[in-house]
Parts: sequence; structure tokens; C-alpha cells
Amino acid sequence: MSDNEYTFTGTVRSLSPLTEVNGYHQRSVVLTSGGRYASDLEVRFSDKSGDVAAKLDDVDVGDKITVTFDVSSRKSQGGDKWFTNANGWDVEIVKRASSSHRNPGRDRGYTGPEPFNSEPANEPPRGRAKDDIPF
Repeated sequence: MSDNEYTFTGTVRSLSPLTEVNGYHQRSVVLTSGGRYASDLEVRFSDKSGDVAAKLDDVDVGDKITVTFDVSSRKSQGGDKWFTNANGWDVEIVKRASSSHRNPGRDRGYTGPEPFNSEPANEPPRGRAKDDIPF
């Protein structure tokens, strides 16, 4: 382990979608450590090829994971503020969330929210007659 290499184990609170910014593929994960004095950590996975960001493809909200990352800081332009980033480069899944929390559509390429209505779009809800009232 190098001087600037850290690990953090926690439960996934959120995952950002894959984005491309200035030629870099980026994804972030927010972990919570749990326990009496729980702390949260956002770790960004970013690279030009997309290989590093893709390491989060098999991770779901609720999974317990260990991330390996380094820390870097930079001063704001013309100011006294400093910004610190946790830059991830490896992920290990420690424990999967229960199957009820997993995204079943992800394996079929669907990454959006779960459908909220199972009724066909142009059909009235079951038990209601179709009428001509516009609202």
C-alpha cells in the first residue's frame, strides 16, 4: 500500500449514472460506514477508457463493498477554499444486498427507475369504465 492509498468499507447509499466529461468516463458511489458514528464518503471513479468507471457496473444500492482510492486536493481559482476528492480505482463486493433491493432490469440494459404502473398505457385501470371526461 502506498502513502496515498486508502480503503473504506461501507454500504452503498447511492450510485451515479455513467457520464462522460471532457473525454473522461465518470461514476460516483456514496458509501456509509454504519455504526454509532456513521460517516459517508463519496468516491469518484474516472478514466479515459471507461475501465475504472466500469468497476461499479456490478454494484447495487445496499451492497456492502470495499473501495480502494487515493486522495487529492486542489485550491479554488482565486480563492482560499480547498476541494478534496476521493479517486477510486478498485472495488471489492463484501456482501450483496438482499435480492429484493437489487435492480432486476439492469441485466437487460435498463437502468432507469422501476415502472410504477403495470397497466397498458392506453387502457383504463382495472375496475374503471372508460369515459369521455377529459380529466
